[in-house]
Amino acid sequence: MLILELGIWIVPLTLVLAPCRRLVLLVARITQIHQCVARSRSRPPAFWSRLARLHSATSTL
Repeated sequence: MLILELGIWIVPLTLVLAPCRRLVLLVARITQIHQCVARSRSRPPAFWSRLARLHSATSTL
């Protein structure tokens, strides 16, 4: 009976925590990219066009 009660709480909690973990990893990656871009502002124009495409790709997800 205890296993059934634990399952009732653990399964929904896992379904909530897994997307939250992915969101935290996404925010960490975006922060890392932002810091990289902020450190090196003298990049060639090709870099900025690739970054703009990356931004549009992530916004469509």
